[in-house]
Amino acid sequence: MAGKKKPGKRHAGLPRGATYADKLARDRMIRAAVQASANDARVQLETDIRCQRQLWLCCIAMNEAFGIGPERFKHFAEVLNDLTDEYDRLAKGGGTDYANEKMRQRAEQITGIEIKYLYEHEIKEARRKHEAEGVTFDDLESAAIADALIGGQ
Repeated sequence: MAGKKKPGKRHAGLPRGATYADKLARDRMIRAAVQASANDARVQLETDIRCQRQLWLCCIAMNEAFGIGPERFKHFAEVLNDLTDEYDRLAKGGGTDYANEKMRQRAEQITGIEIKYLYEHEIKEARRKHEAEGVTFDDLESAAIADALIGGQ
């Protein structure tokens, strides 16, 4: 004879009224969130490593091309820190897009070379695509992120 369910008896760890399927769905969502967070951290780490490598290459290239040595590199590091502080002030005052554009314009003026944003063409295309669908973006970064998320569909 089958036993009767006792009132108030439920699986351990489940809130009242929750089913085992609810628990499995919750566990799956938690695993997905943890994985997404781990992926974000991994991408940030890889980006930081590549950025550091580019700085090393710039230092080596400046030494080989112009003979810049330790004293001038110390001065370079001080100026770089000052520019980082200036960028932070610009970003706080007008946002990151404003700060990025100001630095891009300054670099373009100094080098005499037309400087574009990385993936500028793709960003503009993504913006056009999403605006045609009725989605608007406040900045270029949002459009790039949205294109990365939606673009695979």
